[in-house]
Amino acid sequence: FAASDGSLSSGQLTLRNSQLVDVMNAVAVRHAPRPTYIEKNVFIRSPGISVFMIGGKATEWPHDAKVYIRNNVFYEQPTSYGPAVRLDLSYVGDVVLRYNSFLSTDRVALYSTTAADARENFWNTLFEEEIEAMINDRFPGTGGTQYKPFLTAPHPDTPELPTVVPAPRYNW
Repeated sequence: FAASDGSLSSGQLTLRNSQLVDVMNAVAVRHAPRPTYIEKNVFIRSPGISVFMIGGKATEWPHDAKVYIRNNVFYEQPTSYGPAVRLDLSYVGDVVLRYNSFLSTDRVALYSTTAADARENFWNTLFEEEIEAMINDRFPGTGGTQYKPFLTAPHPDTPELPTVVPAPRYNW
């Protein structure tokens, strides 16, 4: 989107109600000058979402210039490309990460350079140690990223994983 001073602004991103299957690159958001919405999508074997907002927002940007990542499904994200969601932030409040379903418990779902707020997401397990293994932040063992309370079932507004998942198109 833009440099942290607001130059090179290119607009607003809204990605809703889509299926991303075997996509080669993550949806990358960098210094979003306007509200960005990534909601109600299904990511199947796709790298997911990467948000880079180091240095925070420019002072003239609207207060609600946040990245909203809500009600998405992440399934079998390729481990060679990193987590389902990567957050490189100066301020945890720049991203709203809620009501998502992280279905693959055998890999990192969230990487964050800050103590992220990841409450009210579904991790496909009820065991806290499994959830903690799905979160990679710079604060291991310190209670950095907050994930409690977590959902014990997918949020009703989050789409379901298709009953027939397409066969892989690529060899990751």
